[in-house]
Amino acid sequence: TVVLLRDGTDLAVASVGDSGSLICRLGEPLPLTNPHHPAREEEEQRIKSFSGWIDWSIGAKVNGRLAMTRSIGDFHLKQFGVIATPEIEQVKVDHQTDSFIVSHTDGISSVMSDKEITDLVHTCSDAKDAANELTSCGLQYGSMDNITAIVIPLRSWGKYRSQQVSKEHSLLKNIRFNCRSFKTDRDL
Repeated sequence: TVVLLRDGTDLAVASVGDSGSLICRLGEPLPLTNPHHPAREEEEQRIKSFSGWIDWSIGAKVNGRLAMTRSIGDFHLKQFGVIATPEIEQVKVDHQTDSFIVSHTDGISSVMSDKEITDLVHTCSDAKDAANELTSCGLQYGSMDNITAIVIPLRSWGKYRSQQVSKEHSLLKNIRFNCRSFKTDRDL
């Protein structure tokens, strides 16, 4: 996923695969990507039109090998309809209502919803802290995939929070504490 913010208001997000991006608008997540999974009807149809097949017995994989229908690599599956063409989403950023952008790998979205991601970022003091918290929580929640997060603050950083964040703030603080105290082999 590539995120481009031009002239401070023109946001373009190009995605291939299963990483994701969202923008926080008025305290709520607005998805900017739609993962390229075989369960998406138009993606499945393209694979089938190239004589590819989806193995549903092992978690929806193209020809039993790849869990996504678009990929920059995986050249051995190009003949079966796996493409590298990105989907592009264009959005106007409103600095009065938009707080931040989060781009992340599926190692985070496999264990956290967009709402949980946004709510956790709302509890952080800055973008670096937010990215660290998201990756720590991905590990804590047992993600088995690669875990990366980039948080881009916008002018309304800290201005909006969903109503639920305020109600659950103490629970989120506890989650952050637990995630922060989680140590990996690289930390030892």
